[in-house]
Amino acid sequence: MQEKYNTLLCNNTWSLVPLPPNQSVIGCKWIFRLKKNPDGSIQRHKTRLVVKGFTQRPCFDFSDTFSLVVKATTIRIIIALAVHHNWPLDKSTSIMPSYMVILPS
Repeated sequence: MQEKYNTLLCNNTWSLVPLPPNQSVIGCKWIFRLKKNPDGSIQRHKTRLVVKGFTQRPCFDFSDTFSLVVKATTIRIIIALAVHHNWPLDKSTSIMPSYMVILPS
């Protein structure tokens, strides 16, 4: 969990700002999950930090929602650019699914 938290900090995932007047703080929590192999053995531990959005009130705490959806083609283009420009690729600090691979051209 500490490694995941440090990754979020290093990637500047968020920035601390003063709380606007008449706004409430929205909490968050860690979700823990075990990824298992087909035989039932543990492959790895997964963690995710999620916001407790159920405490938000429409038109008061937020006025619009946004859900990021990334196409596989976009991920492949970014990986290709990283390989072409020798940018460092590190799976531990990325949010890419583990099944994505770079195919030789």
